[in-house]
Amino acid sequence: AAQNIGTQPRQYEGTSFATLRALADSYDLVRLCIETRKDQMAKLRFSVLPRKKQGEKLRGKADDRCLEIEDFFRKPDRKTMLADWMRQLLEEVLVTDALSIYTRRTMDGKPYAFELLDGAMIRPLIDEAGRQPSPPAPSYQQILKGIPAIAYTAEELLYAPRNRRVFKMYGFSVVEQIIMTVNIAIRREVSKLQIYTEGNVPEAIISVPKEWNPDQIAQFQLYWDSLLTDQREKRRVKFVPGDMNF
Repeated sequence: AAQNIGTQPRQYEGTSFATLRALADSYDLVRLCIETRKDQMAKLRFSVLPRKKQGEKLRGKADDRCLEIEDFFRKPDRKTMLADWMRQLLEEVLVTDALSIYTRRTMDGKPYAFELLDGAMIRPLIDEAGRQPSPPAPSYQQILKGIPAIAYTAEELLYAPRNRRVFKMYGFSVVEQIIMTVNIAIRREVSKLQIYTEGNVPEAIISVPKEWNPDQIAQFQLYWDSLLTDQREKRRVKFVPGDMNF
């Protein structure tokens, strides 16, 4: 399949993972929204109870297996507390929508740790029918320093984009959905910053013939500004009546 030939994740997408992360870090309002959601989720507490059996109105009390699962998820990767682990997980979901969790197992096949991987390094693979290959065939490939390095099966790696679409191999993150709004906002903030860093005094003043009236000056100013497409440059030169030279 052509999808498997490329060597970079999102190689054929319009926006790269690096661009998504840069946008999420560059605009403070987007970053504040992301951090607020991470704070809210990290504060949640959980408990594990048996499933309700058919006909039961209430769940049973927690048994030893429930306590074992709760103890496991206090440090899902055996290193990081659940709240910090959740913050890393949500960062991947909201910014790149490429959540990747590697399941490290014990010798007898039981889950030992759920390790978060950088989803920007994971490239999904497809088979001849355009579907995800079933184990033992690899379903994902980890790209390290631009080189395909490690292959994972669907049993080894949980690759879970939140917003899947049938015509795309990758998720559609909330940051990607507002990419135009973020670009406009960043440029607006830069323009506001220039008021304090560069001032609002024009860098040049050019005189026009003193016979021109204000309407003629305004008309010529509009013409001059139309020649310049950069909003920043439009504020550089102003025309005023009088005999003053450039």
